[in-house]
Formats: sequence, structure tokens, C-alpha cells
Amino acid sequence: MLLKLLPFAAALVLASGASAQSRDVVDVIQIQSSGTMAQTVERLEHAIDERHLSIVAVIHHADAARNAGLALRPTTLVIFGNPMLGTRIMQMSQVAGLSLPIKMLVWQDASKRVWVGYTASEAFARRYALAPDSLPIRAMGGALGAIAAEAAGNRP
Repeated sequence: MLLKLLPFAAALVLASGASAQSRDVVDVIQIQSSGTMAQTVERLEHAIDERHLSIVAVIHHADAARNAGLALRPTTLVIFGNPMLGTRIMQMSQVAGLSLPIKMLVWQDASKRVWVGYTASEAFARRYALAPDSLPIRAMGGALGAIAAEAAGNRP
């Protein structure tokens, strides 16, 4: 029963926060894309593949919302990782596995602008009491910034 409610709960949480797009979300890096939703997701997947990272899942939240009889603007979560880097981070704090693999969200706001967002590496480090200047956290932050910029159409 819980698994049946999961898409509904996820859609509800996203729908309730959708009206707050004009506010900055603390600890989340948000980059406006120059492309459409489809172009941005495609560029995100390409940027991940280009770096030989593994895409674990692509979740289309709007589809799940529609299946639950709810409306949600286009919202896609891409979950991906690098076992070498993720393992090094979990060796520093095993509970960091709660936030791994990494996630990036692509969404369209009420003004039809498309965004790419992800948790800032400093926030990730703070959440798991890791040194923000440690090599794994710096590597994660650099990779996420480059991937998000490429997905948004701002290739570094």
C-alpha cells in the first residue's frame, strides 16, 4: 500500500512547493536553462554520460501526478552517480548514503522558464558533518556545477 501512495505523495509535495518558485530555495543551486524542458533533460543526460557517470533513474514527476489525477508542471528528476566518488564520501560519513546517488531536478515554472537545480555541495557537506573543502566534496561540487551549466545550455 505504501508503494502505491509514493507517487501521490511525491506529486503532492512538489505541487505544494510549485507556487514558491519566485523565492530562493536555501541550499539549492538553481540555474535557468536556455532550452525547452526536453532539450534540458536531454543535455543533462548527455552531460552525465559524457563524464562516464551512471544514470540510476529518471523520474517524470508530472506523469506520476497525472496518473494520480493531479496536475503538475513538467518536472523531471535525474538520479545519477559515480560509485568511486560516492563510496569515498560514504567512507567519510556512511549516512551520506541517504543523499546518494546525486539528484538533479529539471522543472518548468509558471512563467514557462526551465530550471536545473541541485543541492549545493556545501549544504551536502554540512548535512553530513563533512569538511566542505575535502577533496571528494570539492570534486562533487565541481562536477555538479559543470553538469548543471551544460544542461542549462551554458557549457563551461
